[in-house]
Amino acid sequence: MLTKAAIIAIITLQAPKYGIEPELALAVVEHESQFNVKATSPVGAIGLFQIMASSQPSYSKEQIRHPATNIKLGLKMLAEYKKSCVHRDRLNWLVCYNYGPANAKKVKYPEKFPYVKKISEILRRIKAEKERVVSTY
Repeated sequence: MLTKAAIIAIITLQAPKYGIEPELALAVVEHESQFNVKATSPVGAIGLFQIMASSQPSYSKEQIRHPATNIKLGLKMLAEYKKSCVHRDRLNWLVCYNYGPANAKKVKYPEKFPYVKKISEILRRIKAEKERVVSTY
């Protein structure tokens, strides 16, 4: 079983390879699964990044559940939505990650979308915690 510290280390190393800020990826995982590799939502989202199997037809549910695969797929999806979402400014592209690209087109004010607001709050906290740690050394 991966510890939270190991998950943080893996995501921190892997996220930049996808052009994703590590703290942002960590905020998504904290919100989606609270770092629980076995997390499954009532609608069937799987793992750390809460990935729907229907969004990854090349992978089985068991493959998606594997932490390394889930992290890779989650980071890849974040990178794709960052580039392709109808809402690309600031963190508004997270609407596509949470709501799906088709539904995101219906969102008029993405900055007010609850998911974007929550991830932004978590991201601010993570960055503040990091700054406190860094400033003590």
